[in-house]
Amino acid sequence: MGARHRSTCDLPHAPLQMVHPAAIPGASVSGSEILRELPSAEGVVLFSLFTTALFWSCGAENRVPELAAVERQALAQLNECACWAGIAVIARHLASTTPADRDELAQACFCVADWASGHNARETALAFTLLAALIVPRHPRYAWAAGRMLRSHGRMREAEFWYRRSHRVAVWMRDAYGQSISLSSLGVLAYIAGSQSKAERRLEKALLVASRHGLRILEGEILHNLMLLEMERHEFARAEEYAARVVERYLPDHERLPALAHDIACLWMEQGHFARALPVLCSLVPRFTDPVEKFQVFAALVRAAGGAGDKAAFASAWVGADACLPLVQEESLHAGAFLDLGRGAASLASWDQAVSAFQRAELIARSRGEADVLFKVESALDAVRRREGADHSARTVPQRYGTAAADSIARNVIQALQPALTA
Repeated sequence: MGARHRSTCDLPHAPLQMVHPAAIPGASVSGSEILRELPSAEGVVLFSLFTTALFWSCGAENRVPELAAVERQALAQLNECACWAGIAVIARHLASTTPADRDELAQACFCVADWASGHNARETALAFTLLAALIVPRHPRYAWAAGRMLRSHGRMREAEFWYRRSHRVAVWMRDAYGQSISLSSLGVLAYIAGSQSKAERRLEKALLVASRHGLRILEGEILHNLMLLEMERHEFARAEEYAARVVERYLPDHERLPALAHDIACLWMEQGHFARALPVLCSLVPRFTDPVEKFQVFAALVRAAGGAGDKAAFASAWVGADACLPLVQEESLHAGAFLDLGRGAASLASWDQAVSAFQRAELIARSRGEADVLFKVESALDAVRRREGADHSARTVPQRYGTAAADSIARNVIQALQPALTA
């Protein structure tokens, strides 16, 4: 057979064609959340710009001359707020008599989204991220960004749609990075939904693509997800092997190294090694500034302290978690963090605290369709109502899993993380 011909034709109509939301009767495309979240100075302009760009993105590249005045206003206010630069670019393209550079327009939307995220305007950030993906529907990484943002909002079904689209477009465009990261994200969604076999298939396929194309950093992130999957299955020896491979790829300064340390501490807790996990988690507290991430670290600390029987550390960590909660929006809360809080409280027979945490975890897991967490929470609630400990690891004698080689890998992981944790 001859060499495979690389197509230069347009994208196929199916399965890549997408019905634009503005064409769906009753679809939520108003952008009203922008007006609710932002001050009028920026909100009114961004609302008008969003709705204009959204309908423009349907395909009618008609000039919108009144936006020339918006561009002039934005340029005059560049020093007042970082969002005005993005506003100026979007307005200029939509007002231009020449065809717009859609990639530049999408990048301006991402700039506005980043600014909105930094100002706690999460729905505005989501709106402009989705707008960028609609403006350039053939860009796999824009579609993936839309999926990631939707997942962070707990909208898993919509996130899956965009991740699947990202993968299909990436295959057509021969974008190996786009294929790998979208498959990895689909694997994580399957894991959240409780389908471990589907998660494993997707993650292994993502790893294969990343390995074939030398995407070393992405390999580490996929291996990290596989580690979490094996931990969920209680395949602790395999999880530690994956952890060692992740550390090798994350060192010296990958941004997810602290997150990996947190997850390895959780791996130890699953094996009953609470005293080993406790100092690692304590060292991680100052490394996280985002309230959501800090809350998760404090929640893990509560579990570790409860399992280790350290009442003082438990009380301190519980106060830290409480202090983070007012800074976290409801849709950003994770059921697993409340599960950790409840487990730690139950280990110290703080039954009321445990029930309260488990009930909150149950509500979040049920609303997001997190079947795996929901099963654990319901079992834990039954246990605490019988005045029994809810952390299976705390009720058993810590034990080693796997071979001497697996123990050696675990020691290497600890040694590799120490410089990062104590720096």
